[in-house]
Amino acid sequence: MQTITMPNIITEITDSSFQYCYSLKYITFPHGLTTIGSTGNTFQQNYNLEHLSFPHTLTTIGGSCFDQCNSLESVVIPETLTSIGNYAFSNNNALDDVTLGKGLVSTGKYMFQYCGELHAIVFPQGLTTIDDYAFQYCYSLKNVQIPSSVTKIGAYAFSNCRSLRRVQLPDYVTVGNDAFDNCWQLEDCGFGASINGVGTYVYAECKSIVKYDPPEGLTTVSANIMNNSNSLSYIIIPSTVTRIAAAAFGRCNAINQIWFKPLTPPEIVYSSDYVTMPCQSYTKIMVPFQSYDAYFRPDKANYPDSSVYKYIAYGTFESGVTLPATSDGGAYEYTWYTSLSNLDSGTDPITEGTGEEIYAAVTLKLVSIIVDFSTGETQKIGNAFAHPVFSGIVRCAVSDNGEFKVSGDTGYSVNGSKGQVMSYIPKFYYKMTPITLDGDNIRKARWDVAATQLDNTFKLHPAFIDKYGNEIDYFMYSCFESVGQSVSAVSYNTSYNSDGYKLASAGGSSYYPSNTFTRATARTMAARRGDGWSVAGFKQTSAIQMLMGVEY
Repeated sequence: MQTITMPNIITEITDSSFQYCYSLKYITFPHGLTTIGSTGNTFQQNYNLEHLSFPHTLTTIGGSCFDQCNSLESVVIPETLTSIGNYAFSNNNALDDVTLGKGLVSTGKYMFQYCGELHAIVFPQGLTTIDDYAFQYCYSLKNVQIPSSVTKIGAYAFSNCRSLRRVQLPDYVTVGNDAFDNCWQLEDCGFGASINGVGTYVYAECKSIVKYDPPEGLTTVSANIMNNSNSLSYIIIPSTVTRIAAAAFGRCNAINQIWFKPLTPPEIVYSSDYVTMPCQSYTKIMVPFQSYDAYFRPDKANYPDSSVYKYIAYGTFESGVTLPATSDGGAYEYTWYTSLSNLDSGTDPITEGTGEEIYAAVTLKLVSIIVDFSTGETQKIGNAFAHPVFSGIVRCAVSDNGEFKVSGDTGYSVNGSKGQVMSYIPKFYYKMTPITLDGDNIRKARWDVAATQLDNTFKLHPAFIDKYGNEIDYFMYSCFESVGQSVSAVSYNTSYNSDGYKLASAGGSSYYPSNTFTRATARTMAARRGDGWSVAGFKQTSAIQMLMGVEY
């Protein structure tokens, strides 16, 4: 049987009525027909069905009614249709053109899933829901015009539409998980002026999207939203965002710029699978000028390491206004430019505002801590890990004549076989400023550490003045508590402190701190290493304590 013409007295075609009619090609529906399958399967697997012309009395198409009708090339849904079931036209390999009627408010789940040749779809104004999996695996679908009436795009709705290039999301829409994942040619996220919510993995594996730019009002960047979208180079985080969920930009390894708009840095959630916000050596992290320190600090968990990656301040100042050269307290020094290219090259810095957005190269001049002894509260300023004093502290293996190998160099060892294991402490200047006094007692104060003498209120720490009154560039401080080392052998022993043993700093499972040394014996053992070796003094220990206090 290849052709069916139904009489006009029929108003309903029941479930599975023509299921598996493999030879059926043409159907003439009656003019009074209202329902095709209340639950479904009515014409399922009619492999040779080529054409459908629905009457303008039809209101309902049940689930899977035209599933696997592999010769069907086009479908026009009449404006009278108000209900359509799941899988209604799924798995139709030849279907390439669809028009939905104005009476439809929801597509139904899996409606056109696996319609691999579908290249065009016309949605009616009045549609509110594009349901879960509705167009998944429609490999040929290129452009989608979503009407402003749509308020929900379901999970996986356009997943794996690998030819889809453009989509414009309506305002106030909610987008489900994986809605556009694996849309390899999608060029833009298509955000409108506002959005109600965005699920996880929405644009994962979208290999052509270059820019992530959601609207203001968004509060959470969803987990894995752009995961492995490896052309993504430009990210904007709206000012309303308070949380960036795990692996939001995981495996996006071409990020060139990240623009943070929030004045309060949003939480970035740790991911055990992929770095939430991966950066490359060339990545620029743009942060509001007035919040630079808040973003730059090392206690910002899961943020790009500010001692490695380039944080740039941006802001807008009225034309003619003198630009700030330093931050409050002097921790940062700003050099302003009208463009990022000028900033990169260091050309044509400016000192006055332009009325437009400008950019500052920032130099960390000092690291500070404010301590309130009355309340126990502390406030850190600057990132110690990015400061030359703190980043200059390295572990070394030091020979008795003062030559040393830095950790990581060939010839370095922690077990003492290549020399004493010491920390290299570079020269620094400090300033202590009382803030609150109670008589002669300091109740609140600020400590600053700098690599250079920023002004005459900064003093060189006395640990960097030797016993002859000469200024020195560094000192070495033991990494381990002392053990004894035989003069005639490399061996270390915790129990020996007799004649012929040197004071040593080495690490190893069999090395334990000696507890039998007297101060005089320790000094004698240290001196046996040669000129310049001694037990740690008050000045050196004081310097270490100051650095630790400011850093931690």
